[in-house]
Amino acid sequence: MGNQKKGINLNDNMLVKIDVQGYEDRVIRGGQDTISRAEIVIVETSFQCLYEGQPMFEYIYEVLTKMGFSYRGALEQISNPIDGGILQADSLFVKDKGKNMVNCDNGKNSVSVSTCDG
Repeated sequence: MGNQKKGINLNDNMLVKIDVQGYEDRVIRGGQDTISRAEIVIVETSFQCLYEGQPMFEYIYEVLTKMGFSYRGALEQISNPIDGGILQADSLFVKDKGKNMVNCDNGKNSVSVSTCDG
């Protein structure tokens, strides 16, 4: 995301949608500059393991709240047909005007990754 925006004039107050089948952590890490300018972020989050190494909802929640966003709920969700539990949801995060963004790559504010281990 970070390298893709070169030469593109992005406005602030944008919405960012992330739906990348288990690579959400890498997209967020690489796109912090763009995401920090967004007012709204919608991320497909997982509550049950679907892909090896994928980040789970708790990780995405922790990273985005440290970046100054508040979780506002799910827009859509998909349930597991076997047990009825939530598999995935499009999670809505909105920028908190009073919070400052924290760089999620530095040592002091690092986030432990909760992933599926195949």
